[in-house]
Amino acid sequence: MIETTTEKETLLGLLTKAQRFADIHFPKQYVVTLTESHNLSGLDFEAVADIILDRVCFFLRVEKETVMSKNRVNNIVEARFMYFNYMLATFKGYSLESLGKVCNRDHATVIHARKKHSEFMETDLKYAYEYTTLVKHLDTF
Repeated sequence: MIETTTEKETLLGLLTKAQRFADIHFPKQYVVTLTESHNLSGLDFEAVADIILDRVCFFLRVEKETVMSKNRVNNIVEARFMYFNYMLATFKGYSLESLGKVCNRDHATVIHARKKHSEFMETDLKYAYEYTTLVKHLDTF
């Protein structure tokens, strides 16, 4: 339990640094490294995106079908936000439409997810922690 103001400021500072790290847009060579080092190099974008969605769902303990549905329950929506933002950071060269297509969404949903993700990273410590942990998990699979 965080009890002092100093502890809260320290934690907030660490989370802000983690957010900046997570928001870095990786160069295209990172994508090549990611796919080659995880035996994904022979797959097309949609197949890789689908595998990453599977991993996000597994990590966040939500059903993939639910994430792809029109369900608006908070934890499902947050899983979509995290997925879209990870994909935006990792696969920078792809259109918003192609990113949204994997979850049966359009480009506007991806834009909204990016905006809400930024808000949550600043205001919701649990969300920020889950996202930074998810990024570490995905980067090591």
